[in-house]
Amino acid sequence: MLKYRRNILFTLCIAMLMLVLPLTAWADTTPGKVESVTASVTAKKVTLSWSSVPGARGYYVYLQDAKTEDTFEVKVKKRTSATINGLEPGTTFNAWVEAFNRAGEGEASDSISCTTLSKTSGKSVKDVHTMYFSAYLNKEEQGIPEGTKVTVTDKSYIKAENSEVVLPNGSIRFIPEMSLTYTGCLNERGDYTTQVKEDFINRKGVFSATEYLVWVSTNYQKFYVFKGSAGSWSLLKTYKCTTGSFESPTRPSFGYRIKNKVPTVSFDEYSYGKYGLYFGQFIHTWPYYKGSETSKVAGFRTLGSLPQSHGCVRLNDEAALWCYENLPMDTRVVIY
Repeated sequence: MLKYRRNILFTLCIAMLMLVLPLTAWADTTPGKVESVTASVTAKKVTLSWSSVPGARGYYVYLQDAKTEDTFEVKVKKRTSATINGLEPGTTFNAWVEAFNRAGEGEASDSISCTTLSKTSGKSVKDVHTMYFSAYLNKEEQGIPEGTKVTVTDKSYIKAENSEVVLPNGSIRFIPEMSLTYTGCLNERGDYTTQVKEDFINRKGVFSATEYLVWVSTNYQKFYVFKGSAGSWSLLKTYKCTTGSFESPTRPSFGYRIKNKVPTVSFDEYSYGKYGLYFGQFIHTWPYYKGSETSKVAGFRTLGSLPQSHGCVRLNDEAALWCYENLPMDTRVVIY
């Protein structure tokens, strides 16, 4: 009986050593290179998967913006996949994975490239347009009855000239601006991809006297900052913005430039904006009530979705300050 117990004890000791020795050996050696990294994407997230590495206690996952080089790092254990959320649609990232254990980190995987989907899947340069408006005819024109509701797809800002409109039956007509009464803005939600933004502005051959260029998309209520030169602009920043309402729209043009900078812009006896950049209208923060640096005029939470200014371009405080401090005088401003 005693001999039997000794045999059991001996067997248990051998089994424990067999379990401990491999762990000890692995703990003294860093894990190998991660292989077979793949990515799946949506508009705002990237999910990475990879093959397991012997001896790894976990993995470090890296996702780096290909343009800004801003890098996300995620640490995972006992899994061979990771999801990174809250990303910008239409953005290209480089991704790689490293295994680790008590001895340190192993060799990084080969880097792969992946691009989050655009919210406006299928949009291309030919789809870029200014904001559309809803309107109706305030008198009979070209046999079209007074009161007919139309969509204005190319607004004239001169009363005596024609605007392009789409009738309820889908046909296109050119109606004198003075014969139209506007009722609302028809801007879209979402955004263009980075590629579309850069292709559009570069194909237009827009020149700026500085290394920066601004494009305000009235359709998407977005504020794009580019860096480079004519024909080779690269997107640097994208901000939400608010442009003019249908009653006082921000007029499209490729010829604006920053002419002046002022720390505050006074609108009336009740409100003001910070960090003003004048280009014919102002770029500035959302309006504050006079006498306060914290109380904003109503509507702040609609920034980036509802056109409602009196023609100026409104940004959040961080974006307006960055523009005020970094965009030089004579920087080109495109409103389109």
